Amino acid sequence: MQTFSVIGSVLTVVSFLLFIGIVAWAWGKQRKRAFDAAALAPFALPDDLAPRASGGTARPSSSASAAKVSRDSPSCAVAEQGVGR
Repeated sequence: MQTFSVIGSVLTVVSFLLFIGIVAWAWGKQRKRAFDAAALAPFALPDDLAPRASGGTARPSSSASAAKVSRDSPSCAVAEQGVGR
């Protein structure tokens, strides 16, 4: 019975150290850029992510910079509807 108690204690300490390691990895400065990009992904316009119909890879359109500027402006709905493209 005492063997199971020791094994349980060792596994508890190992699990806690693993948890602390994961938290340190996630909050580390090296992951900040990747997490910032992932945090902005839901706000990307469909044109920024979808591949083109010609079969090429996705490239920002010529109005991509205008769309990025307009996301912060009150006329965001106009930019999302594609007016002026």
